[in-house]
Amino acid sequence: SFLTHPRTGERIYRTGDLGRYLPDGNIEFLGRVDLQLKIRGHRIEAGEIEATLTQHPALKTAVVVAIEKQQREYLVAYLVSQSSVPPAITELRCFLEDRLPEYMIPAAFAFLDALPLSANGKINRRQLAEQEYLDEIITATYVAPQNNLETKIAAVWQKVLGLEKVGINDNFFDVGGDSLLIAQVFNELNNTLPNETKDISFIEMYKYTTIASLAKYLERRGSTTVDLSQNKPETKNKFRKRHLQRRLNKSKLN
Repeated sequence: SFLTHPRTGERIYRTGDLGRYLPDGNIEFLGRVDLQLKIRGHRIEAGEIEATLTQHPALKTAVVVAIEKQQREYLVAYLVSQSSVPPAITELRCFLEDRLPEYMIPAAFAFLDALPLSANGKINRRQLAEQEYLDEIITATYVAPQNNLETKIAAVWQKVLGLEKVGINDNFFDVGGDSLLIAQVFNELNNTLPNETKDISFIEMYKYTTIASLAKYLERRGSTTVDLSQNKPETKNKFRKRHLQRRLNKSKLN
């Protein structure tokens, strides 16, 4: 389609290609803007998220796809870093939150050495959109639960997220979690671990977003819990008995 250039007023053709100007004046092709995805009722241009991600100086390439799991779709960003030390995912999430609406923030981020290509040399988005492909990446960084409490928490995460494995150091929001799913985890943990999670606030789920940190928090709470049964207030009868005994002792002294 044709449109008017916003600065020069010239008539230009909209190709649907996405690109950016490089410092040397050349244009780098970033993909297509018409790769529409629909997440939670929102129509999302994957190319817009990819272009925003590649503005981060530590990223070389980014591809965003939608993955369906348990009749629910969520965004996954596959990234290639500029160096051997990739940026922290929390840093990337904050970077996007400053530039995009919440529903366009990927639920999961995964770093690759290189993006998979199809036979004609293009990025193989179909392969990236397969849950099994993401599971392989998660498994590569997998650290198994170290004790019974971590095992039980991991089982809840796996059930809610629909994953076969979740490592104890994986961040909940980096492996497909969101505000709706974390509420489900909170309820499941209360049912599975009623003693360990008694009286904990839902806010704590946002503070301890890995299995390891959440388990340590629950263990720490358990070790500092005071047995209130040892400090119960005296009943009225016991109080009266002691009061009468003190009066009796005082009368004997007089």
